[in-house]
Amino acid sequence: MLHFGESLGAEVALDVASEGTDAFEALGLQAGLYLGTPFRAELWERWAADPQAVDPRGLLGQVSRADEIPALPPTVRHVQVIHHDDPITKFDPWMVVRAPVWMGAPERRPPGVPRETVFRPFMTFVIGLIDLKNGMNSKPGQFVRVGHDYRIELCEAVRHVYDLPATDEQVARIEQALRDREREWATRRMVASRFASARDAVRATLHRWGQGADELDLDALTAADLARGRMAALPVEDLGTVLDEEPPPEELRVTVG
Repeated sequence: MLHFGESLGAEVALDVASEGTDAFEALGLQAGLYLGTPFRAELWERWAADPQAVDPRGLLGQVSRADEIPALPPTVRHVQVIHHDDPITKFDPWMVVRAPVWMGAPERRPPGVPRETVFRPFMTFVIGLIDLKNGMNSKPGQFVRVGHDYRIELCEAVRHVYDLPATDEQVARIEQALRDREREWATRRMVASRFASARDAVRATLHRWGQGADELDLDALTAADLARGRMAALPVEDLGTVLDEEPPPEELRVTVG
Protein backbone atom coordinates (compact mmCIF):
# COMPACT_ATOMS: atom_id res chain seq x y z
CA MET A 1 0.00 0.00 0.00
CA LEU A 2 1.30 3.44 -0.96
CA HIS A 3 0.77 6.75 0.81
CA PHE A 4 0.34 10.19 -0.80
CA GLY A 5 -0.55 13.65 0.44
CA GLU A 6 -0.22 17.22 -0.78
CA SER A 7 -0.53 20.34 1.38
CA LEU A 8 -3.11 19.65 4.13
CA GLY A 9 -3.37 16.10 2.82
CA ALA A 10 0.35 15.68 3.48
CA GLU A 11 -0.06 16.89 7.05
CA VAL A 12 -2.83 14.39 7.73
CA ALA A 13 -0.94 11.59 5.97
CA LEU A 14 2.27 12.15 7.92
CA ASP A 15 0.54 12.32 11.26
CA VAL A 16 -0.78 8.77 11.07
CA ALA A 17 2.76 8.15 12.34
CA SER A 18 2.94 11.08 14.75
CA GLU A 19 4.47 8.84 17.45
CA GLY A 20 7.13 7.48 15.14
CA THR A 21 7.76 6.11 11.67
CA ASP A 22 7.35 2.50 12.81
CA ALA A 23 3.63 3.19 12.45
CA PHE A 24 4.03 3.37 8.68
CA GLU A 25 5.07 -0.27 8.51
CA ALA A 26 2.54 -1.31 11.16
CA LEU A 27 -0.15 0.10 8.85
CA GLY A 28 1.28 -1.72 5.83
CA LEU A 29 2.52 1.45 4.09
CA GLN A 30 5.44 0.53 1.85
CA ALA A 31 6.24 4.07 0.66
CA GLY A 32 4.91 7.60 0.94
CA LEU A 33 5.19 10.93 -0.86
CA TYR A 34 4.29 14.17 0.93
CA LEU A 35 4.34 17.47 -0.97
CA GLY A 36 4.31 20.90 0.69
CA THR A 37 3.42 19.79 4.22
CA PRO A 38 2.00 22.89 5.95
CA PHE A 39 2.43 24.21 9.47
CA ARG A 40 4.96 21.49 10.34
CA ALA A 41 2.93 18.36 11.02
CA GLU A 42 3.49 16.73 14.42
CA LEU A 43 5.73 14.00 13.00
CA TRP A 44 7.72 16.58 11.03
CA GLU A 45 8.26 18.70 14.17
CA ARG A 46 9.48 15.73 16.19
CA TRP A 47 11.59 14.37 13.33
CA ALA A 48 13.29 17.75 12.76
CA ALA A 49 14.08 18.06 16.47
CA ASP A 50 15.36 14.50 17.01
CA PRO A 51 15.27 12.18 13.98
CA GLN A 52 16.71 9.20 15.84
CA ALA A 53 13.98 9.28 18.46
CA VAL A 54 11.03 8.98 16.05
CA ASP A 55 12.76 7.45 13.01
CA PRO A 56 15.49 5.09 14.22
CA ARG A 57 15.57 3.16 10.92
CA GLY A 58 15.78 6.25 8.73
CA LEU A 59 12.50 5.72 6.85
CA LEU A 60 11.70 9.44 6.43
CA GLY A 61 13.62 11.85 4.22
CA GLN A 62 13.23 15.40 3.00
CA VAL A 63 14.33 17.18 -0.19
CA SER A 64 13.60 20.54 -1.77
CA ARG A 65 13.02 19.14 -5.28
CA ALA A 66 12.18 15.78 -6.80
CA ASP A 67 15.49 15.28 -8.60
CA GLU A 68 17.25 15.15 -5.20
CA ILE A 69 15.37 12.01 -4.13
CA PRO A 70 17.87 9.50 -5.63
CA ALA A 71 20.59 10.95 -3.36
CA LEU A 72 18.67 10.08 -0.18
CA PRO A 73 19.91 7.12 1.91
CA PRO A 74 18.61 3.75 0.66
CA THR A 75 16.65 3.23 3.89
CA VAL A 76 14.29 6.13 3.05
CA ARG A 77 10.83 5.01 1.97
CA HIS A 78 8.78 8.11 2.87
CA VAL A 79 9.78 11.43 1.31
CA GLN A 80 8.76 15.03 1.96
CA VAL A 81 9.30 17.48 -0.91
CA ILE A 82 9.43 20.97 0.61
CA HIS A 83 10.42 24.00 -1.48
CA HIS A 84 12.78 26.36 0.31
CA ASP A 85 10.61 29.35 -0.63
CA ASP A 86 7.25 27.76 0.24
CA PRO A 87 5.53 30.09 2.76
CA ILE A 88 2.82 27.52 3.52
CA THR A 89 5.38 25.19 5.09
CA LYS A 90 6.89 28.02 7.13
CA PHE A 91 3.77 29.71 8.46
CA ASP A 92 3.18 29.41 12.19
CA PRO A 93 0.32 31.13 14.07
CA TRP A 94 2.71 31.64 16.97
CA MET A 95 4.66 34.12 14.82
CA VAL A 96 2.39 36.71 16.42
CA VAL A 97 4.55 36.56 19.53
CA ARG A 98 7.61 34.39 18.86
CA ALA A 99 10.13 33.72 16.12
CA PRO A 100 9.52 30.56 14.07
CA VAL A 101 12.11 27.78 14.13
CA TRP A 102 13.41 28.67 10.66
CA MET A 103 14.21 32.25 11.75
CA GLY A 104 16.98 31.32 14.14
CA ALA A 105 20.63 32.32 13.95
CA PRO A 106 21.47 33.62 10.43
CA GLU A 107 24.08 30.92 9.76
CA ARG A 108 21.55 28.15 10.51
CA ARG A 109 18.65 29.43 8.42
CA PRO A 110 17.47 27.29 5.50
CA PRO A 111 18.05 28.41 1.89
CA GLY A 112 15.66 31.10 0.77
CA VAL A 113 15.33 32.73 4.19
CA PRO A 114 17.14 36.11 4.20
CA ARG A 115 19.98 36.18 6.70
CA GLU A 116 19.36 39.83 7.51
CA THR A 117 15.66 39.43 8.41
CA VAL A 118 14.85 40.28 12.02
CA PHE A 119 11.83 38.88 13.86
CA ARG A 120 9.27 41.46 14.91
CA PRO A 121 6.19 40.40 16.89
CA PHE A 122 2.93 40.77 14.94
CA MET A 123 4.64 42.34 11.88
CA THR A 124 6.36 39.04 11.00
CA PHE A 125 2.98 37.32 11.34
CA VAL A 126 1.29 39.82 8.98
CA ILE A 127 4.08 39.44 6.41
CA GLY A 128 3.67 35.67 6.72
CA LEU A 129 -0.04 35.99 5.91
CA ILE A 130 0.78 38.01 2.79
CA ASP A 131 3.32 35.40 1.77
CA LEU A 132 0.65 32.70 2.11
CA LYS A 133 -1.41 34.33 -0.63
CA ASN A 134 1.57 34.98 -2.88
CA GLY A 135 2.79 31.40 -2.47
CA MET A 136 -0.26 29.97 -4.25
CA ASN A 137 -0.19 32.07 -7.42
CA SER A 138 -0.17 29.54 -10.27
CA LYS A 139 -1.35 29.38 -13.89
CA PRO A 140 -2.97 26.33 -15.53
CA GLY A 141 -0.49 24.27 -17.52
CA GLN A 142 2.54 26.33 -16.47
CA PHE A 143 4.58 24.25 -14.03
CA VAL A 144 7.24 26.20 -12.16
CA ARG A 145 9.31 25.40 -9.09
CA VAL A 146 8.22 28.20 -6.80
CA GLY A 147 6.34 28.60 -3.52
CA HIS A 148 3.55 26.14 -2.80
CA ASP A 149 3.29 24.96 -6.42
CA TYR A 150 4.43 21.32 -6.56
CA ARG A 151 3.05 20.31 -9.94
CA ILE A 152 6.52 20.34 -11.48
CA GLU A 153 7.67 17.75 -8.93
CA LEU A 154 4.83 15.24 -9.34
CA CYS A 155 5.99 13.04 -12.21
CA GLU A 156 9.59 12.65 -11.08
CA ALA A 157 8.75 12.32 -7.38
CA VAL A 158 6.16 9.60 -8.04
CA ARG A 159 8.63 7.67 -10.20
CA HIS A 160 11.37 7.72 -7.57
CA VAL A 161 9.35 7.19 -4.39
CA TYR A 162 7.08 4.48 -5.77
CA ASP A 163 9.83 2.87 -7.88
CA LEU A 164 8.01 3.21 -11.21
CA PRO A 165 10.60 3.06 -14.01
CA ALA A 166 9.95 4.98 -17.22
CA THR A 167 11.86 5.91 -20.35
CA ASP A 168 12.70 9.52 -21.17
CA GLU A 169 10.05 9.44 -23.89
CA GLN A 170 7.39 8.19 -21.47
CA VAL A 171 8.31 10.85 -18.94
CA ALA A 172 8.05 13.57 -21.59
CA ARG A 173 4.63 12.30 -22.66
CA ILE A 174 3.41 12.17 -19.06
CA GLU A 175 4.62 15.69 -18.36
CA GLN A 176 2.86 17.00 -21.48
CA ALA A 177 -0.34 15.11 -20.64
CA LEU A 178 -0.38 16.61 -17.14
CA ARG A 179 -0.13 20.13 -18.55
CA ASP A 180 -2.70 19.53 -21.29
CA ARG A 181 -5.20 17.98 -18.89
CA GLU A 182 -4.84 20.80 -16.40
CA ARG A 183 -5.42 23.45 -19.08
CA GLU A 184 -8.50 21.56 -20.28
CA TRP A 185 -9.95 21.25 -16.78
CA ALA A 186 -9.24 24.90 -15.99
CA THR A 187 -10.93 25.98 -19.23
CA ARG A 188 -14.01 23.90 -18.47
CA ARG A 189 -14.26 25.30 -14.96
CA MET A 190 -13.89 28.85 -16.22
CA VAL A 191 -16.50 28.42 -18.98
CA ALA A 192 -18.95 26.77 -16.57
CA SER A 193 -18.49 29.56 -14.05
CA ARG A 194 -18.94 32.33 -16.63
CA PHE A 195 -22.05 30.77 -18.13
CA ALA A 196 -23.52 30.16 -14.68
CA SER A 197 -23.07 33.87 -13.97
CA ALA A 198 -24.63 34.75 -17.34
CA ARG A 199 -27.57 32.39 -16.65
CA ASP A 200 -28.21 34.04 -13.31
CA ALA A 201 -28.06 37.47 -14.93
CA VAL A 202 -30.61 36.38 -17.57
CA ARG A 203 -32.97 35.04 -14.92
CA ALA A 204 -32.68 38.19 -12.82
CA THR A 205 -33.37 40.42 -15.81
CA LEU A 206 -36.38 38.38 -16.97
CA HIS A 207 -37.75 38.46 -13.45
CA ARG A 208 -37.39 42.25 -13.46
CA TRP A 209 -39.30 42.31 -16.75
CA GLY A 210 -42.11 40.30 -15.22
CA GLN A 211 -41.36 37.09 -17.11
CA GLY A 212 -41.47 33.57 -15.66
CA ALA A 213 -37.73 33.00 -15.39
CA ASP A 214 -38.26 29.84 -13.36
CA GLU A 215 -39.95 28.25 -16.37
CA LEU A 216 -36.82 28.54 -18.49
CA ASP A 217 -34.61 25.52 -18.93
CA LEU A 218 -31.53 27.66 -19.43
CA ASP A 219 -29.11 24.85 -18.63
CA ALA A 220 -30.32 22.99 -21.73
CA LEU A 221 -29.47 25.87 -24.05
CA THR A 222 -26.17 25.42 -25.85
CA ALA A 223 -23.48 28.07 -25.73
CA ALA A 224 -23.62 28.30 -29.53
CA ASP A 225 -27.35 29.10 -29.52
CA LEU A 226 -26.94 31.82 -26.92
CA ALA A 227 -23.88 33.30 -28.60
CA ARG A 228 -25.77 33.56 -31.91
CA GLY A 229 -28.81 35.13 -30.30
CA ARG A 230 -31.18 32.23 -31.08
CA MET A 231 -33.97 32.98 -28.64
CA ALA A 232 -36.68 30.82 -30.28
CA ALA A 233 -36.06 27.94 -27.90
CA LEU A 234 -36.88 30.05 -24.85
CA PRO A 235 -40.35 28.92 -23.64
CA VAL A 236 -41.52 32.39 -22.64
CA GLU A 237 -44.65 33.84 -24.19
CA ASP A 238 -44.39 37.27 -25.80
CA LEU A 239 -40.65 37.47 -25.16
CA GLY A 240 -40.27 39.24 -28.46
CA THR A 241 -42.73 41.89 -27.39
CA VAL A 242 -40.79 42.48 -24.22
CA LEU A 243 -37.53 42.78 -26.12
CA ASP A 244 -39.15 45.29 -28.45
CA GLU A 245 -40.28 47.38 -25.53
CA GLU A 246 -36.91 47.43 -23.74
CA PRO A 247 -33.44 46.85 -25.25
CA PRO A 248 -31.35 44.11 -23.70
CA PRO A 249 -29.21 45.36 -20.83
CA GLU A 250 -25.44 45.27 -21.00
CA GLU A 251 -25.13 41.88 -19.29
CA LEU A 252 -27.18 40.20 -22.06
CA ARG A 253 -25.19 41.47 -25.02
CA VAL A 254 -22.99 38.74 -26.41
CA THR A 255 -20.11 39.31 -28.80
CA VAL A 256 -18.85 36.42 -30.88
CA GLY A 257 -15.16 36.76 -31.63
